Amino acid sequence: MSDGKSKYIPANILKLDLLTRRFLKGEYSGSYKSIFKGAGLEFDGYRSYTAEDDASRIDWNASARVNQVVLKEYVEERNLSVVFLLDASASMFFGTTGTTKYGYACDFVESLCYSILGAGDEVGIAIYDDKLRKYLVPRGGNLQQYVIGDVLRGIEPASNSRFNYAGGLKHIISVRRTPCIIFVVSDFNSVDMGGFDNITMRIAEKRHELIGFMLKDPVDKKLPEGNYVLRVSDPVSGEQSIIDMDSVRADYEKNAHARDEWLKKKFLETNTDLAELDTSKNFFPTLFSFFKMVEKRRSQQSK
Repeated sequence: MSDGKSKYIPANILKLDLLTRRFLKGEYSGSYKSIFKGAGLEFDGYRSYTAEDDASRIDWNASARVNQVVLKEYVEERNLSVVFLLDASASMFFGTTGTTKYGYACDFVESLCYSILGAGDEVGIAIYDDKLRKYLVPRGGNLQQYVIGDVLRGIEPASNSRFNYAGGLKHIISVRRTPCIIFVVSDFNSVDMGGFDNITMRIAEKRHELIGFMLKDPVDKKLPEGNYVLRVSDPVSGEQSIIDMDSVRADYEKNAHARDEWLKKKFLETNTDLAELDTSKNFFPTLFSFFKMVEKRRSQQSK
């Protein structure tokens, strides 16, 4: 007799298990935890450094003041809280790689959620276009994986919509009473970056941490090769045009490069990390390299 509980496991969860198992058991999980080490800790004081200690924990400024090598002590490690801010604007529902950027983002978010929940931490999500489409409070446990997956796959595109980046971040920090890590996942093609500096400063003041993931379809950067005429539709405005590819190719690629470089510069100026993901490639190698790079840089900054 059935106990009333479904034993069906969605195929995407099984796929996630295969994709993430070796990373969770290997260096990937260690990188994820070590990057954000201290985000859930409270400073308890200093003690003298010993040969068995991790040298990256040495506080060199304090050591200079007391004329001996000391390191910081922390107590009460709490679970980390991670909130994804996911772009669901019209441009995200475009793709030339067998999936849309939004579909790729769903796989990416679900995979990271699997890792975060598997590490015993909490994860939530805010889905935004012009307005809030859905918000899930960060929670832990296996059920949260299924809830997030259902919400992600249930979002339909809204025509002519843009990504309200500042609005999404403002919503998260308005409902969060304790610090969290915010992962922004977007192509940043139809985003209004007005107020970027101010909202980023507010996030820092409230002790939240911000990391961006910029998704790019190959056509976002470079038009397909070939001398032909194409009818295209703007995913935001809906306006249709007939374009001679060769006549616009150089300007298109120049403008696309300038837009991406401007965005990277804005993130760099606000000391915010940004990773670029190519939707034609598996995101795991890029994610792994990015986490290792961030971990190394933050370790050097702490010395």
